[in-house]
Amino acid sequence: MRTPKFFLQASFGIYRDGRYIELSKKEAIGRIANIGEAFLKPSIDSSSGEGCCLINMKDGINKLDGRSARDILLDAGDHFIIQERLKCHESITALYPNSVNTFRVITYRWKDGYYHMPVIMRIGRGGNYLDNAHAGGMFIAINDEGVLNRTAYTEFKEEYTVHPDTGITFEGYRVESFPKVLAAAKRMSQMIPQIGCINWDFTIDAEGEPVLIEANMDCGSVWLIEMAHGCGPFGDRTTEVLQWLRKMRRLPGSERHWYRFGKMQK
Repeated sequence: MRTPKFFLQASFGIYRDGRYIELSKKEAIGRIANIGEAFLKPSIDSSSGEGCCLINMKDGINKLDGRSARDILLDAGDHFIIQERLKCHESITALYPNSVNTFRVITYRWKDGYYHMPVIMRIGRGGNYLDNAHAGGMFIAINDEGVLNRTAYTEFKEEYTVHPDTGITFEGYRVESFPKVLAAAKRMSQMIPQIGCINWDFTIDAEGEPVLIEANMDCGSVWLIEMAHGCGPFGDRTTEVLQWLRKMRRLPGSERHWYRFGKMQK
């Protein structure tokens, strides 16, 4: 599975380069001094685009805000990653070119199968380079064939049938290669079957291939799905899943493992 190339990451203040080789702080500063355009984001306890920023490094200075490479690392803290700035497929950039527009695919394991909740596409607007709803972006329902619904929403339920910046009409608009995203999400879920529900963020690159941005183990923002699709996140399984959750809440933690994924394990 393709993921964004990264130039530098930090975990508990330990710096590593794109080959996972540990670096000193001085080496880390030198590593990003001339990387050009890149995207910096927190790697722990982040959400809604908070702490994310574009950088454009030349001779140790960020051309976008004048900060030095040293100051960028200082401001980023102990947990972050600096990645390439992705170029999306033309069917995605046509909707809005200034952000990496992504798909939230929530997969879940139920009994003997792997499923996904209805999917939303997140799209930036207003010159912003983030597509997150809390960062001013919008979101819209997309079906399994990659066709958009009629209406996109903001977190305050402002409604758009046409993108305000590009003039693209949403209804019937098709994102190329989208079924590959769903296949990739299912395949990735099967690689970590012990986790029952995962919130994946994908985009599609210029060649039409899925790119995994990140996997979130909580905070899936199910309300976005409910607002965009107008239905429960588990579809026809919603009643059964809710009944199972109520049962789990009544059981002591020591007994819940017998009923994991909605199936009696004994």
